[in-house]
Amino acid sequence: MDLTACTSTELGALLRDRTASAREVADAHLARIEAVDGPHSFEGSPDAINAWIRVYPERALADAARADERLAAGDAAPLTGVPLGLKDLYAVAGHPLTGSSRVVDLAPEADSEVAARLFAAGMVLLGHLHTHEFAAGGGTDQVGNPWDLSRGPGGSSGGSGAALASRTTPAATGTDTAGSLRIPSALCGTSTIKVGRGMLPLRGILPLSHSHDHPG
Repeated sequence: MDLTACTSTELGALLRDRTASAREVADAHLARIEAVDGPHSFEGSPDAINAWIRVYPERALADAARADERLAAGDAAPLTGVPLGLKDLYAVAGHPLTGSSRVVDLAPEADSEVAARLFAAGMVLLGHLHTHEFAAGGGTDQVGNPWDLSRGPGGSSGGSGAALASRTTPAATGTDTAGSLRIPSALCGTSTIKVGRGMLPLRGILPLSHSHDHPG
């Protein structure tokens, strides 16, 4: 069974009935990232998807081990053990935060509120995904569209859209200020959810416009 071909819902069912372990699911997605994504660079490459700016294998395997403990104990939420990529605007304690820019290298001491909720649900963090620098644009030029590397994935959540389309993660976060969830989803052939204003907290997410930003 190709675990990277499953949706989040399908993986949740496989994990809860113990057909697959969270470790197996994490290993499969880490291997696919290594196989198809490319160098994880700031600049990108004409022959690479480059959706991921940073991948955290040790964190992913530790998260997976905790998820397997919860699953074995019957203490599983629907997303327990499901892999996750975070747009490089979402703070994660102990990991860098750069907004896909060389001029910023933050060291958050706390998780963003949205990330904290997803971790509490048992999701497994794979890494951070590229954005247009500081999310200030409708493209993500350093990322290739998985369907045609000569084309872009849209933006600013282009790394998230490309990672989903290339099956390197079944779930990813983005942000939308003026189309930054919807544009990559349309160009990469994925599904997105832009919630109503104020339904999800912005705490711990690098801002572009406080009056327009939406996590999603």
